[in-house]
Amino acid sequence: SLKKIHWKASARAQELKVRPDIDEGKQNVSIFFDTGRYSSFMKEYLPLESKILELLLALSFCFVSKNIQVTTYYGSLGLQQNVLTNIHSFEEFYKKISGTYFSPEEKPTFLLQECYDKGLLLNTKVFIAILHEMNDALLHLAEEISAQGTFVLFYVITEENMDKYIRENTSRRKVIALPIEAEPEVVL
Repeated sequence: SLKKIHWKASARAQELKVRPDIDEGKQNVSIFFDTGRYSSFMKEYLPLESKILELLLALSFCFVSKNIQVTTYYGSLGLQQNVLTNIHSFEEFYKKISGTYFSPEEKPTFLLQECYDKGLLLNTKVFIAILHEMNDALLHLAEEISAQGTFVLFYVITEENMDKYIRENTSRRKVIALPIEAEPEVVL
């Protein structure tokens, strides 16, 4: 393709030079979402769980509508994975995700570590985690993932103060706190 020709370098070298493809093996987005239940009171857990799913669906739709493959990971009696390759697979994904079961037994730190240990995030360009709680172990894991050349974004849906983690943001790793009542348009 003519777009790949590096014209200035070609002129200097007096021979055709082609631009290298950047991150050719890393073109997809991976999204991990927290399926832990943090309260036994419906009034407390329902808005949070709804916001997690709402954000997951909004982000997934945004990427897949731009022909960017999305792989989602979550806990449901073990680590689960869904792959959206195009916009036509979104409706099936939506139906599956709408039946997601949240459980107190699901531990996001453990599940995210399992994703990392199995090498599931090696070929992802952008990794997004949608969480309810943030902790030092998750931040350390974000550092390890970003060290592989992956951009890491942790959305923490909480009313708690996340300044401790936000101060640790870098150009390749970010923590963003979202109130439970935030609209998805604010995120996108």
